[in-house]
Amino acid sequence: MLTAKLCVTTPNLLIRQSLNELVQAAIYKHLPSEEHDGHSAANGKKFKKSVFQAIYSGSEININFSSLDKSHEEALAKAILKGDFYLGAIHIANTQVSLQLKNVAESVNTIEVDGYVCVHIKDAFNKRLYIEPRDSRFAQIVTKNAIEKYEALLGEPFCDKLEIKTLWQDKKPTIIFYKAAKHETYKARYLLNAPAKMLNFILDTGLGSKIMQGCGWVNMIKNKNV
Repeated sequence: MLTAKLCVTTPNLLIRQSLNELVQAAIYKHLPSEEHDGHSAANGKKFKKSVFQAIYSGSEININFSSLDKSHEEALAKAILKGDFYLGAIHIANTQVSLQLKNVAESVNTIEVDGYVCVHIKDAFNKRLYIEPRDSRFAQIVTKNAIEKYEALLGEPFCDKLEIKTLWQDKKPTIIFYKAAKHETYKARYLLNAPAKMLNFILDTGLGSKIMQGCGWVNMIKNKNV
């Protein structure tokens, strides 16, 4: 897991609606081209190995980034430290970067995480309908997606059990912008029950959809030995 704090010279820039697009472009510049295209599953879906979260406040842009391929985290850290990480024409005065492990031990099969996970379906008029974490369909969709991504990226069947339970969600949605899209998400806390390999996979690659558009990065709150 990589965390970076970028200090900009001009505070309160009007970049909130373009921030995720800028960060995504800067990240992809330092990753192999196939990461932009995604990795195909048997059903034709495309999945990404990495996930990021970008938060802008005052004069700081904070970025969280994790990847199934740890060399991607190292490449990004080097780029930021060398001054080769550009967010459009934004001038970055100084940076702070750290790499850390957020893996769970093999003996752990239950953790709590929080984050902004995006889930949507199409309604009868083919319009995108966002699902709240407390909706029973939410866990079903996220679980299916996580298993399909696991099998696509690791190239092996997932034969164990994955349970995702919503413990709490914020009352009001948070809109995550990416280009013209407005993804409706909720800050929420989840209980994940699965083998450690799947839990680590989720921490590395995120949950839900629109992963490389600023959604889906989850932070581990605590773990329980079960």
